Amino acid sequence: MGMRNPIIPASLRLPPPSDFSGFIHNFIEDLKAGRRWNWGGVTIEEDGRVKITHNFMITEIIHTFSNWIYDLNQENHDFYIIEDAFLHMWKREHLRPSGMIIKVEKEPLPPVFQARELWNGIVEQDKNYWDALVEKLMVNEDFRKDKDAMNNFSMLRTSIANIYQQRGLSDEYLYALKQAVAIGPGCVESNHHLGHYYFIRKQYQEAVEVLENLLKHEKDHEKTIEALKHVNEMRLLHQREAELEKKNTRDPAVLEEKLELITSYAKIESSGDASRLADRLMVDKNTPPQTVYRLADILLNNRCGYHAIDILKKHLEKQTDDSRGWIELGWCNILIGMHDNNNERKTNHYHEAYDAWRKAVEMGGEPAYDLLWTDERFKDFWKNTPLDSPFQTLRQFLTTEPAP
Repeated sequence: MGMRNPIIPASLRLPPPSDFSGFIHNFIEDLKAGRRWNWGGVTIEEDGRVKITHNFMITEIIHTFSNWIYDLNQENHDFYIIEDAFLHMWKREHLRPSGMIIKVEKEPLPPVFQARELWNGIVEQDKNYWDALVEKLMVNEDFRKDKDAMNNFSMLRTSIANIYQQRGLSDEYLYALKQAVAIGPGCVESNHHLGHYYFIRKQYQEAVEVLENLLKHEKDHEKTIEALKHVNEMRLLHQREAELEKKNTRDPAVLEEKLELITSYAKIESSGDASRLADRLMVDKNTPPQTVYRLADILLNNRCGYHAIDILKKHLEKQTDDSRGWIELGWCNILIGMHDNNNERKTNHYHEAYDAWRKAVEMGGEPAYDLLWTDERFKDFWKNTPLDSPFQTLRQFLTTEPAP
């Protein structure tokens, strides 16, 4: 792998330039039509050149080009991967640990449950190789003094660990991550992977220890400081949740605390915990409608809009005549539709909003009609939103049909 050796063999076939240009053109058209998720960072210069600055968009293009090159040359060349970033989107099923790096097999490897003997062999070979390598590295004084070498070897081991994670081999994933951290105690990526492993299992003390040890090597690393803060926040919130579970949910004060807890979960982007706790409240048949509206609003304003819709629909199955519930359901659909880049989904949300608001007026009469026009949340919507056909339908209904 020395620099004197060519990285790209002379016999490697590459797609013609016209194919690259055609791909970029189709890529942009797919973004415009909503067929690809648009992460932003794409601009078209005056001379027609395309400028892409968002990392996810760049990575997607790299993966597509890599796939082309692989398909053109896989019969004549073996391919290997070093970069961890490639594991997430490209040829996942083809990847096999191969010493320090990863081989891209010509055919997909079967799932673990279908080929346990095969994977046992892969794991054993990989473990034997890295056990011996780690033992040598840990007693090598030159290696222990070379921060870059330690971090690079740590990342190589983490890349292989990620294969085990994607294959559902949790124990093997943890074993490889621990080796990665032992090799490179100051490697940010490896330590964050290990910290996250403990974090998602609610092993907060272990996660804290990993991140605190990393800060001994990278004292001012902002992302690690933020991650440690997040872990400690989650630990306190789960302790608070455990205490609340012992109390009577029907007590208004306890109910208010739980709503505040859901808000806290949502604000630190723990949408799973927010949704889980919201579902628990919805199990109680005596949950008052006002609580349902607040739950939906909390979820909607913290990027859990689809769960907000689900909660409102479940509520309306039990109380079909709740006009306020239909209004809230319509508003959720409108906000989600406004921010959806897929035109088909956008239109569907707008039509669902129309149906919900029509239902609200049918059920609630003049008070519902008045609320749709006077609620402060909706004023900017009526005033500033471009009236494409779905919105026009909503507006026409509310302005031409008198309230019952």
